[in-house]
Amino acid sequence: MKSTLLLALTLPVALFGCSSKYTQETGDTDTGYVYHDTGDTGDSTVDTQDSVETGDSTVETGDSNIETADTGETGDTAVEPTLLALDVYPAAIVVDVGATWTERAVATQSDGSRGDATGVSWISDDDTIATVDASGAVIGVAVGTTTLHASLGGLDTLVNVEVRDDDIMSVYVFDASTGLPIDQAKVKTDLGTVRSDSTGLASALVTDGAPATVTVYTDSSMSIVTYANVTARNVTVYLDPLDSGGADATLHGNVDFTGVADAAWDEVTVGLVAPSMAYPLALLNTDDLFAADRDVTVFGVTVGLPSNLIVEGSADDYYANTWPGAAGCWGFSGPLKFSDVSASTGSAADALNLLVTHMPTMTWGESTGASAVSDTQTELDLAPAIPFSSFTSVGLPALSLGFRGDESMLVFAADENADDGWMVTGITSGTTTAMISTVPTGSVVDSVGSGVMAYAEVGGVGSGGATSASFGGVASDGSVTLPELQDVASIDLWDPSTSSFGATTDTDAAIVRVRFADTHHNIHDLYLPSGAWSGTLPNGFTEFGKAEATVEVTAVQTEDGAYDDWLMAGAVDFGEMRVQTTARTLQE
Repeated sequence: MKSTLLLALTLPVALFGCSSKYTQETGDTDTGYVYHDTGDTGDSTVDTQDSVETGDSTVETGDSNIETADTGETGDTAVEPTLLALDVYPAAIVVDVGATWTERAVATQSDGSRGDATGVSWISDDDTIATVDASGAVIGVAVGTTTLHASLGGLDTLVNVEVRDDDIMSVYVFDASTGLPIDQAKVKTDLGTVRSDSTGLASALVTDGAPATVTVYTDSSMSIVTYANVTARNVTVYLDPLDSGGADATLHGNVDFTGVADAAWDEVTVGLVAPSMAYPLALLNTDDLFAADRDVTVFGVTVGLPSNLIVEGSADDYYANTWPGAAGCWGFSGPLKFSDVSASTGSAADALNLLVTHMPTMTWGESTGASAVSDTQTELDLAPAIPFSSFTSVGLPALSLGFRGDESMLVFAADENADDGWMVTGITSGTTTAMISTVPTGSVVDSVGSGVMAYAEVGGVGSGGATSASFGGVASDGSVTLPELQDVASIDLWDPSTSSFGATTDTDAAIVRVRFADTHHNIHDLYLPSGAWSGTLPNGFTEFGKAEATVEVTAVQTEDGAYDDWLMAGAVDFGEMRVQTTARTLQE
């Protein structure tokens, strides 16, 4: 009987994720799904309409009733935001004669929202060098330099364009772990392979103005990177050492259960502790919150539980992996009837529903200010004592292409600590709307913003299917608009013997990374613009492609930037992007 505790308590941990730290997005693809903070409710009844069935999930706390919020209406008193800034991407670009690309214009409004601008007027200072049409589509015409102008609402933003005809792509290669240039890196295009010099520069031949594909590699100690369909003729590539570690620091601490309600004779006090998340939360790999198992004795029986699950009297401390640098942790705990825990064994959804049902009766806490170091254990104690006494209503986006159509979404509320990253402050589930219990405003120390993320998985949470996530930041009026979910990325073709590959992603994605990891621990990252792509993966290692490989497609929609922008700067680390939505597909 006790062994069922493993499933009931393990499955939800692998599901907890959240999204990015950035401001409310109101671009053209927004659907008006709104989150409203109802604040501390005191005595209230929570209407859980449209959320996943959780048994008797009504929280009986008094006479008043919090209704789910109107999903899209902002009221008659809404103030129309004004345009504060107009950014254009790329802001500067070097191309060949015949190159074509489309500029992206992003508007920042007075209410803090940021999204793709409409109604922008485009002109070129010299049409004999480069032309631009009303949609921002540009053509390189002849050798020279010129300036493009994007105008909207009295603002004029410039784009510097240099057009060349030497058919050379300047590729700068650096070590991602040290920032130092890599000498003698191999840089391969369709027209041959060249090597970088001591400054990291390689001059690679490409075909006139056509988009080029470039692959960069050294030896089996570093990853391979391929940029496909590149318009720019200056690009920067950072290669990762394959032993660079990742989330290899450890947080450990004791948990003080003083502020948690006492368990009755037939209850067990359980909870979760997880590290703060410094990267955009829509990119969360749920495995990052799933710590290695340890043996825990519960009611006299030894079971294997993730080491970041806490059980009063049996596991009063936790262990959690995190990234080196500033770090903190968050967690919650509360007593649950042992019979309820042991009965939640049917599926991940059953186990999740158990936590969703009891979340309003649990208490929350955070601990901040740690400095995590690789391969080192850092001590950080936790005392969950803040009740989930606020309730918010969340309108959820519709499931996108690739979903079955009846999947329930996980919904997360989170605050960002100024130094340590995102702290999850509430979790629930739902379909079209969901009511979420959260900690009161101001509970997160040094909070610089709040957000809500909806996370959907094909086949239902816990199924292992492809995922799509949408994030929105909380506006000053307590609302947030969630962008539409991306269509699920599909892997249309993968043949390890020939390295032939094809994929289709949502056109809203700004940049797509396809990661191949073979059985020899080689990693090859292929970066693409959105849409459909097919071709043959360039082989950098002689042994790569001779074995089966795991393929992961991650498509990212961002608030700013453009494909060639990131490639020119080498800024293809998703952790540095302002992420709105993601879609992820994994094929073993």
